[in-house]
Amino acid sequence: MAMAISAVTGIMVVAGPTSPALAACSQEGCDNLDPQAQGCSSGARSMPEAIWVESANLGAGLELRYSPTCRAMWTRLTVDYSYDPTRGPIYVRVHRQEWNNQALAWQNSGVHTKTFNSTTGTTWTTMVGDYSSGDRTKACWSFRTTSNFTCTGWQ
Repeated sequence: MAMAISAVTGIMVVAGPTSPALAACSQEGCDNLDPQAQGCSSGARSMPEAIWVESANLGAGLELRYSPTCRAMWTRLTVDYSYDPTRGPIYVRVHRQEWNNQALAWQNSGVHTKTFNSTTGTTWTTMVGDYSSGDRTKACWSFRTTSNFTCTGWQ
């Protein structure tokens, strides 16, 4: 621990270890916000199930990410080798559902989709809040269409 004393003003300043930046949102306050811009990606972890997409034209990993600090989730896509975007866009989606006790059924409560049109790199969706233990969320991707998604299992 460092200590600095100012003889001119008589003020003592003690510097300790730096703390991680505070997140700008939490739970439902994170809905449809960017995880990096809100400080939620720091300390985030990938959920157990991920999808690896490999073909002659694409090598990519799809993950559902969770931030314990923000209590929110999003989908991250990392394209590892060159993709030709003239073949069509890749759509990345985070999909959240809540259990409705009155209807006794799952209902959609957050679906955010992002378009990826690059050759390599990483993209992510905006977030959905993790409101309660009655929620479930999955990560999805689709090639050239927004109607036929491949998804992880519900988390």
